Amino acid sequence: MFVVLLVVVFGGSVMWHVLSLAQITPEPIVSSDMQMEIARLMDAGNFAEAERVAREKNLDPRAIAVIMAYAGKKDEAFAMFLEFIHSAPEDIREGIVLQSVNFLTAISPSLGKEFSDKVERQNIISFDEGTILCREVTSLIRSGKLEEAEHKPNLLLDSLYAGEDLITAVVLLISNTQGDSDMGRNVELHEKLLKNFPDNVQVRLQWISALAELEPQMALAELELIRTNYPDSFGRHELFISRVRARAFENM
Repeated sequence: MFVVLLVVVFGGSVMWHVLSLAQITPEPIVSSDMQMEIARLMDAGNFAEAERVAREKNLDPRAIAVIMAYAGKKDEAFAMFLEFIHSAPEDIREGIVLQSVNFLTAISPSLGKEFSDKVERQNIISFDEGTILCREVTSLIRSGKLEEAEHKPNLLLDSLYAGEDLITAVVLLISNTQGDSDMGRNVELHEKLLKNFPDNVQVRLQWISALAELEPQMALAELELIRTNYPDSFGRHELFISRVRARAFENM
């Protein structure tokens, strides 16, 4: 199980952004072509047609649940997420719960909190203190309260907390604080994240992205190592990697 946070907004669509937030398996839950088709419908406000297409194509239930949640069909979305969680093998159920919370939080922080509270009330899973703090950080950032959020991830990074929801919280914070004054702090956060998740390819790619502006030649060398050592991951993150490479060349 791993969590991917790749902040990509395509054509102004929240759908593309949301479905890029977290994956439980190496393969995306929706193909890029299908994401674009559904994103186009949702951008036009045609949620009913987007849901119809998703069901017709027999898409992953999590994708259909996201469409329903974004259309305001909260109860139906919650029910679909819960059904998917209950049907999942027990050893990955915790990751799927966290992923579902991430999906809903991307649409609305209050929606994500309401769903996680519902999961806890049903005793499906109980969140540890680290997970609760990560959820709080994510909610604060999405509410624009960056000053309240920015010191909290360091607490978990310094404690070597290894819950993968920490990846979501840290990268979301970095994505929302990209000014010159934040650059050194963000690189430090990336380095700590890499220390906590040394074998996570996405974390290494995020670290390389931060490195591209300060040490572009080193960033390009690290990208080549990813291509050599993790060819499958390189292909899955091709769009992200191309942007990192372009940023590195700009700073050489």
